[in-house]
Amino acid sequence: MAAGPAFEADIYQINKDNPNVQMMVLDTYNGTPAQAESYRLITGVSAPILRQASDGTDYAGARLEDILVVDQENVVRLWLNAAGTDEYPQINQMITALVNKNPVISLSSRQIYFGTQINAGTTTTANIRVENTGDGPLEITGYSAPSDIVIEPAQFTVNKNETQTVKITYTPTQIGTFTGTIELEHNNNAVDKLQVPIRDITVEGSISPSIVLGQESLDFGQTELTKSNEKTITIRNDGPGTLNVSNIQTDNPDISIPSTQFSIPAGSAIDITIIYKPQTETTLSGTLNVLSDDPDKGTLSIALSGSGIFIPADPRADFNGSGVVDFPDFLSFVQAFGTPDATFDLNDNGQVDFPDFLTFVQSFGKSVN
Repeated sequence: MAAGPAFEADIYQINKDNPNVQMMVLDTYNGTPAQAESYRLITGVSAPILRQASDGTDYAGARLEDILVVDQENVVRLWLNAAGTDEYPQINQMITALVNKNPVISLSSRQIYFGTQINAGTTTTANIRVENTGDGPLEITGYSAPSDIVIEPAQFTVNKNETQTVKITYTPTQIGTFTGTIELEHNNNAVDKLQVPIRDITVEGSISPSIVLGQESLDFGQTELTKSNEKTITIRNDGPGTLNVSNIQTDNPDISIPSTQFSIPAGSAIDITIIYKPQTETTLSGTLNVLSDDPDKGTLSIALSGSGIFIPADPRADFNGSGVVDFPDFLSFVQAFGTPDATFDLNDNGQVDFPDFLTFVQSFGKSVN
């Protein structure tokens, strides 16, 4: 380090801020041992002092007013040229890190650059290198970023003097000018969360959805007449734009769809309930048509199958012989409940009880044939 009044003041302040750190002065100025002694008195720097007088041209590897921070293993951890008061925090941070075994974050770039323009829905990447110039392990514990940004790896540890390359992926979902900030969370308590701005980029083109159906067919199997059988279909949006479903149609009167109009955000999916309630004994056929604003697949179809079957009533539950298990049969059953009347003892256990009631309920409202 070269002598001079302003620089002597810098050294004095740094030494005052870090009293337990051994400091070394390399005098490469055209001076004498006496001047070096004066330098020691002014700055308060303790031994050792390496003195090397020169003719003003030999700088012994250092330049005028350079500040070097060297760790306990004689590795140069920080080198600042023509350092002044603005560099005090950086110098003190490095010294504190070395003394306390703290990590120090250093980035290969102070901003993320994806280029000047990109088409919507396409993907681009950028890399930054996270270096630990401190003396303790640096732990990146997470990050926050705009929704179109993905960082890999999201969590990692960088040991001292090591570097981790981080991949940043951007897939735009909106047209216009994109800007934002990535914030890395870490274990270095000496500094706040690390913020890295993203350089403005223009997103052009159109943002389109892409519909995908989870099923090509839907089989309801056998369903008892007038009973409801529910199935679900999955509609997924794999595109970068919002998918708007305008209708779900079918020409089969036994099929009902509670929800036929909805929107699905990019990268999301939704399950839709389809209800089959057959009224007659028939085979289910036809299609389910899903209409959306997908520019390439505006209508997609799902084949329907199944059948409606008639399951007759237990003739034993038709107590009055009307051919239908109805309310008069229920009144008769209620009157016999709790008795040993064999007519109403449908499970033949010697008592008209709750299991008989459950058997009766299964036939209620049905015809015997």
